Amino acid sequence: MTILRGFLLGIAMCALGACVARSPAHRDALVRHARANPASAYRDYRLLARRYGLPIAHWPDSSLADSLARAGAEGPCGPEHTLWVRRLIPVAARHGLDRVIEYDDTRIVREWSTPANDRPLGIVGDALVMALEWFAQDIPVDSSRLPVLYVRPDGSLQVARGAPGRSVASLEDCPRHAMEPRSDFWSCYVFRDLASGKPRRLGFNEVCT
Repeated sequence: MTILRGFLLGIAMCALGACVARSPAHRDALVRHARANPASAYRDYRLLARRYGLPIAHWPDSSLADSLARAGAEGPCGPEHTLWVRRLIPVAARHGLDRVIEYDDTRIVREWSTPANDRPLGIVGDALVMALEWFAQDIPVDSSRLPVLYVRPDGSLQVARGAPGRSVASLEDCPRHAMEPRSDFWSCYVFRDLASGKPRRLGFNEVCT
C-alpha cells in the first residue's frame, strides 16, 4: 500500500507539471514493483490507467528534441519523451508516435499509432498487443503473468491481464503498397491472431537499439 501511495502521489505531481523530471523514477519504481508483485500488477496498473493515464514513449519534434538531447535524454534513435496519456489519438502537440499497418495483397486495411521505438508482441482482433513500456525484457518472472497494453486503431489504450498466448511472427518481403521508403527500419511480418489463429500481415519499424 505504501508503494502504491507513492505512485499516486508522484503521478499527481506529474499532472501538476513535474512529469518530465519524475517519469524515469516512476518507470524504475514500477519495474521494481512488477518484479516483486507480478500477481497484483494488473489490478494496480488498471487503477493507474483509469485515474491518471499511462506513460507512453513519444518522439519529440526537432526543437524539443534538441532541448532534450542537451539535457542528456538521448535514446538509441534520438531523444524519446515519456508522456502520461489516456489515448494515442490525437497525438500530443510537438510529439509523434510510431505507426503499424495491417495489409492484404492489394491495400492497407488498418493502421495504428503506437508507442515510440516499440513493436507489437501480437494481435488479437483489432487490438495490437504491446509491452507496457516500464517492463524490461529481463524481468525474472513468467511474462504471461504480467499485464500488457492493447492498442486499438482509434488510439484507445487498455491494460489487459496478459497476452492470451504467444504469437510467433515470420518475416516476409514487404509488398510495394506496404513499404515505408522513408524508414531504414521498416519490416513486414505475418503474425497469427491470438484469438482466431488466422494470419495477420503487419508492417512496422523495428526497435532501434
